[in-house]
Amino acid sequence: MTVYVDGELRMMTTGFGRSTAPNSQFPLVVGARIRDSLGTVDAPFLGRIDEVRIWDTVRSAAEIRTWRDVLLPAGTPGLIGYWALDDGTGPGALDASGHGRDLILGNVAAPDSGDARWVAPGRP
Repeated sequence: MTVYVDGELRMMTTGFGRSTAPNSQFPLVVGARIRDSLGTVDAPFLGRIDEVRIWDTVRSAAEIRTWRDVLLPAGTPGLIGYWALDDGTGPGALDASGHGRDLILGNVAAPDSGDARWVAPGRP
């Protein structure tokens, strides 16, 4: 797995298979570091996230930079998860990739004090 932020390489790791990551038994966690296989949050992210995209194809840093401000249509080849995070209300974010992998923004499906806060749309 390779993680880019605005087209800049931030992290590379092994252990994620192309065919296993989207169907993992563990939930996808965005905005926190997880300590163990139980999903225990070790360090929550205290910042803003504009959008998240997950691809099952290799993307270059240049491609990421070129397309980072472009809204992508559902069904874009290779795009397996896409959360524009511009829903604006509620405890979740819809998956715009067309695969129906909606996110829960917080620890549980019901609203609680651990939920993310919505801010005005646009780049942080």
